Amino acid sequence: MVRAHRRQAQVSGPASGHAFCDLGGRLTIILDEPTSTARGSNDERDHVVMFYDRDQFLVDSVVGFIAPALSEGRLAVVLATAEHRACIEASLDKLGIDVEMARVRGNYRPVDARELLSRLMVGLRPGRELFEAAVRELLDGATSEQPARVFGELVALLVADGLPEAALALEDLWNDVRADHSFSLLCGYPIRSFGDASMAPILDDACAAHSSVVPCESYSALVSRQAQLRQIAALQQKAAALERALVAEREARDAAEAALRIRDDFLSTASHELRTPITVLGVQAQTSLRRWQRTGKFEPESALKALRTVDRQADKLARLVNHLLDITRLESGKISLEPVATDLPVLIREVVACTQPLSDQHPISVSAPEHLERRVDPLRLEQVLMNLLDNAMKYSPDGARIEVSLDEPPGGGVHVAVRDFGPGIEPDERDRIFDRFYQAGDHSGRSGLGLGLYLSRSIVELHGGELTAEFPPDGGTRFVIRLTE
Repeated sequence: MVRAHRRQAQVSGPASGHAFCDLGGRLTIILDEPTSTARGSNDERDHVVMFYDRDQFLVDSVVGFIAPALSEGRLAVVLATAEHRACIEASLDKLGIDVEMARVRGNYRPVDARELLSRLMVGLRPGRELFEAAVRELLDGATSEQPARVFGELVALLVADGLPEAALALEDLWNDVRADHSFSLLCGYPIRSFGDASMAPILDDACAAHSSVVPCESYSALVSRQAQLRQIAALQQKAAALERALVAEREARDAAEAALRIRDDFLSTASHELRTPITVLGVQAQTSLRRWQRTGKFEPESALKALRTVDRQADKLARLVNHLLDITRLESGKISLEPVATDLPVLIREVVACTQPLSDQHPISVSAPEHLERRVDPLRLEQVLMNLLDNAMKYSPDGARIEVSLDEPPGGGVHVAVRDFGPGIEPDERDRIFDRFYQAGDHSGRSGLGLGLYLSRSIVELHGGELTAEFPPDGGTRFVIRLTE
């Protein structure tokens, strides 16, 4: 109801413009943007949703929406929290609308949104019959000639309570009753309710349930079309940046999870590999002790056999431990080379001579000149050759030969190659064979930590060279150490 004297007031925020009452008691609102749906639509059956950052933007928008109805003596229903109702009524009073008189006459009907929700809910969803009965009561007196205007934040409360599906169900109920009642509806959601990325589908569905959408004040307050377009472009840029950040975060998380799986697999393998030689050493020691306790003497043949076993297992254990230590040194940058002039053919033949007894099932041939000197770290290069030969024996069937070659290619430098004639490496695994802890193919029954090739490549690269794998058409694998001058 409008006071009987002429009054003019400035309407702030989104409903910016001028409001005044003429002597006949009619309120007229002239808006800067008369096309804004939330600020007074020409379609009295609109279902509009608005989003807001600040409560003042909501209050100003609601006032701009219901004030024309109150000025004409039509029904205005406000389903809001007590705080929002108080702010709305104070703003209406500043416009010269006698809120108390409008309430007495029945064309202003404020309702506590939280209390109404408590009466409408059946479990976790609004009940259709309860809702329809409440709407009939709230809109009593509205006609097609005198349609009502309704503001509601029931849906916002449901989203805030963690019940977004119930909010969407309530939006659908509002759409269903519009066929039988004359009213336009404005719903308000605080944009912070959709701050989580998981709420994006809910926001999209909420917009789809309405005939018009009013974005929050950072956009709605922009006056010019160009300013709005710039804001859209900025939002698109932020969305693209966020999407890239999310993709990077997912990739980092996937990489971390993969690293954890590799670590767990490695720890399982390492514990098994280290336990095996320790167990064998323990068994040999216990067997020898029991024999001594039983007979009071050592049998030379049995003792020699036990000592050879102890020697092999101790060597294996030492190599496993050295691999683990080398990994730590590599990652901390503490591996350093001590290069000296080294006769490579002599070094290669010595390594083969030491390796051959480890497996009499794989004949090893060497093709190399009599002498070829280069400055290398002989201990580290020996470690690489041992790893490559061990790998070749491990993955070759019994009786398959292994070839080691040394040559000087025309372009300079030297090439050392270790070739086996085993089953080879599957194409989909070839890119990973130099990764830490990776063992290609079915490695059940084969010992190792999956560190040999990784360490070998790292040592060769410290020499300024490279270690590559070739896959000959007639099968097997050929690892090539390429050292520059």
